[in-house]
Amino acid sequence: MWPAALITAGASAFGRLFAAGILPSTVLVTVVWLLLRADAFSSDKAGLGFSNLIPADFSIKDGGLVLLFVLAIVVVTTILQSFHFGVVRLLEGYWGDSRLAVALVRVGVNRHRSRWLRATAVLGTTGAANDVGSSGAQESPRTRRLQDQAADRRAVLRRELRTKRAADVLAAYPPDVDELLPTRLGNIMRSGERRAGERYGWRTVPAWPRLFPGLSDPVAAAYRSASDAVHTAAVFCVTFLSITLVVGAAFYDDPELWWLPPAMLMLAYVSYRGVVASAVTLGVIQQVAFDRHRFDLFEAMHVPLPGTPDEEYHLAQDLSGFFAKGGERPEEARMFLAGVRRYSHAEPQRWQWLKKLVAGKDQ
Repeated sequence: MWPAALITAGASAFGRLFAAGILPSTVLVTVVWLLLRADAFSSDKAGLGFSNLIPADFSIKDGGLVLLFVLAIVVVTTILQSFHFGVVRLLEGYWGDSRLAVALVRVGVNRHRSRWLRATAVLGTTGAANDVGSSGAQESPRTRRLQDQAADRRAVLRRELRTKRAADVLAAYPPDVDELLPTRLGNIMRSGERRAGERYGWRTVPAWPRLFPGLSDPVAAAYRSASDAVHTAAVFCVTFLSITLVVGAAFYDDPELWWLPPAMLMLAYVSYRGVVASAVTLGVIQQVAFDRHRFDLFEAMHVPLPGTPDEEYHLAQDLSGFFAKGGERPEEARMFLAGVRRYSHAEPQRWQWLKKLVAGKDQ
């Protein structure tokens, strides 16, 4: 059994490495290789065309060049592998504390705050209009013209469409406007975190590393797949942005190839949309994980299972605080442990066979 599992795990790991490492590295190295072979960065080669990107004497028979090409791919892949998490964080909007970064963050947050407020206003206005419509006197359809009835129906449909769009907009943002980030991806990722564990009192960020190892195989596989999709699309987005800059610097004096930088920029935008779509899926899977496995954390910590939803919420808050702050000051962990009323332990394994035997005789 274990060889099949080992092969499956190895194939999955290689698939992630190929999609998020080897493939974007090959694209980047190939583009830079072709530009260098065509001497595109030289001012003496102005006016290059698309056919000039592959020199006439280009050949793959030279083993040294092939080896150097593969070595470049391996080096770039290794570098990209170490920056996957940082690439996603960069696209989320964590840009540091410099003055320029703070200014850019402020601009992005203000833009998304305006969108958040408009969506909230639409939902509030629509709700008020529905209340007025439901409480006001309704004119009998028999006394109204067909044109007026059709106009009212179109108005209702437009209002419903605006409401749905506003609800979709708010779903992509965290519930609290003060937690907005400067990018769409960052807001979707934070929205998924706030709507996963926080519904039950858990703080998703500190609780997730403890919850993930105990997930069922289908949920864990779905999460890994969505996470791989996020990292792959993010790496491709940054790769195409880099190619846009490189191609723009190489072809600034080649009018026939000015269409290449916008094309690469479009591919970067498409990749970013892929990151956003995968992040939405990732947030949904995190919600499912807490829905199905949140009680496993209580059992793993050997605390009694809560008896009511309120007790569950408060106990989850206490454990989340313990996870978040216990590593900073050991005395805080001792204070939390001192407040635990009792531990809940599983029955000894040596009596499990007896319980099964008695249950079988009862049947």
